[in-house]
Amino acid sequence: MKFIKPGKKNFKLSLTLMVFLVLEGAALACQLPFLSPVQKDQDALATELALSLPTQVDTPTALPTPRRLGDFESLMRKDNAPAGKLRDMWLAADETLWVTSDSGVYILQNQTWQQVLDRPANHIWGMDQGGRVWVLLEDGAAIVSFESLRPVVYGPDQGWAPLAPMMPYLRGVGDGLVTDKKGNIWLATGQDDLRRFDTRQNLWTSLRSDQIGLSPAFQLDMDNNLITDVALDREGRLWVSSCVSSGELMRGQTVQVYDGNNWFSIPETQGQCVLDMEAAPGGDIWVGGFDALLHYDGISKAWNKIALPSFQRQQIVFSIDVDAAQRPWVEVGLGGGASLWGAAVRYHLEGTQWVEDLNPNAWLLSYISFGPQGQTWLCGEGNIYRYQAGKMTRVEKIDTYDCRVSASKQGQVYIAALEGPDAGIWQWLKE
Repeated sequence: MKFIKPGKKNFKLSLTLMVFLVLEGAALACQLPFLSPVQKDQDALATELALSLPTQVDTPTALPTPRRLGDFESLMRKDNAPAGKLRDMWLAADETLWVTSDSGVYILQNQTWQQVLDRPANHIWGMDQGGRVWVLLEDGAAIVSFESLRPVVYGPDQGWAPLAPMMPYLRGVGDGLVTDKKGNIWLATGQDDLRRFDTRQNLWTSLRSDQIGLSPAFQLDMDNNLITDVALDREGRLWVSSCVSSGELMRGQTVQVYDGNNWFSIPETQGQCVLDMEAAPGGDIWVGGFDALLHYDGISKAWNKIALPSFQRQQIVFSIDVDAAQRPWVEVGLGGGASLWGAAVRYHLEGTQWVEDLNPNAWLLSYISFGPQGQTWLCGEGNIYRYQAGKMTRVEKIDTYDCRVSASKQGQVYIAALEGPDAGIWQWLKE
């Protein structure tokens, strides 16, 4: 490109050009009133078309989900990644990652996604003793089992009645899925509804609280028995936990045990609102209650009531997880002032002492999973923590309110961000 330096000669040329353009414009203005009708129409049409054409404007485009977020990598850019709103995540012992969403059920094997069902899915219960993975469909309208990834859907024709809407202030259905000595599969719905699957007849049945020996809940019109969880003890007996709900108000009930023939109550749990139980590999059972965690020794059959750290209002254990060292990790709801539950806090038990792991001073439910070498992973409101060697450290922050975490004994760690800008499945890049 040749640049022209300003000078007298160039100034005269520019001035001459400007005068010429002014005169030409004036001449054109004089001619416009005398154009022919055809010329007028053509010019009007050209002007109208010019005005109707869209103006190109630079608008910001949505950024794709980032591939990296600190030490976590997004798995959503891989082919066949889950579509729609994510609902749940579960990691099987064989390292297969299961994910549910509004668009179906997906698995991740060897870093490859595969959709195994194209119906909206919710909670993943896990695997029964026969190797089947059970998943809730369409907010409880049906349930599906996967055996060698082959789906079998159970609806009303197979005895599965649609579930009632979940209580918004509870976690929803129970997390337990157990197989009794006769091969029946049991699960708790979080409602006055215990489900049993007869593997010989391939049929689901529903049992109400009065059918398993629980006393009626009705003191007020809104009182309901909630069947919250199931577990198996060392002898293979079925334990069923319960609570009475009066709206958000929780009242005590008991734990029922089924020995294959009869139902009976456990006196040590009388008057407790039990929202979660957890059976340890050695046969011990941990039971959550009001202001305490109850421990049943599977060998000695002895009970121990472990008081929670003191608080000025009532507390209740919402969830229990037990690590490889047999330590219980609990999430506790703290009674509020204007509202029934004001905040949630997490503790774990070291010997006879409680250790506070997370206290956001807010109503924030979190999820936990155990990795190798004593690692514990925790996710709440997008904050990802790792507990190791007696220390809890925040590893990363992702932009989501509702998240799940799954860790394996081989060291794989996955985070499911169920909503928000960082919604998706994230994998930790091992150190």
